[in-house]
Amino acid sequence: MLEGCQLFKVDSAPFNADHRPDLGATAFLRFYAQDLPYSRVIYVDSDTVVTDSLAPLFRQRLPVMARGYDLPLALEFSDPSLASARLPLFDGFPVLNSGVMAFSVPYLREIDALGRCQALAREFGWEFFLNPDQGMWITIAYLTGGFGRLPPQYNFMTWSDMAPAKGKITTSSTGHLTAVGTSGPARVLHWVGGVKPWHFDKHNFSQEKRAALFEDCYLQFNQP
Repeated sequence: MLEGCQLFKVDSAPFNADHRPDLGATAFLRFYAQDLPYSRVIYVDSDTVVTDSLAPLFRQRLPVMARGYDLPLALEFSDPSLASARLPLFDGFPVLNSGVMAFSVPYLREIDALGRCQALAREFGWEFFLNPDQGMWITIAYLTGGFGRLPPQYNFMTWSDMAPAKGKITTSSTGHLTAVGTSGPARVLHWVGGVKPWHFDKHNFSQEKRAALFEDCYLQFNQP
């Protein structure tokens, strides 16, 4: 299964986001992308399903790309006023979702993304960042000016994209069923949130509970 893959050992010790034990140190591995021997890297979370080619992202030239939203800073920082005063960030600046990201590796080396992450933790403390990896990328993107918005179909998320899809599905260029959102067919499905479809059996969900979750956001992936 790993034929053609390269494995790299990294040190997760510098990351200590104990207030988010659900994340674990693996959430910070993308900061080590600057050490990879490539010019461009695409990162995808483990709760995603890739349904079409990601080749167009390798042709992009923006240094850092992620799905951006105009959301309140209070969703990412424990003290939004401090974020505005010290960084400064402000409401209306794109709050990014780091589940799918595209990086220019030379750019990450130039700005030392890993070093900036560790410096932010020392300056503000881990608990300042409610979603530590994500909040740090937001801050780094603001400070370096290298952020570009990822097209929605590359990070099609349950909580914001699935309801508008209203059951529309299609077959991708690689032969996979995928949802159709307002921006076109999804290339990456991202099961955000604490409950994933593959957790139903693990948590012994009742049929009523399963039905409610499917009704909320998974229904369109049933074939009509």
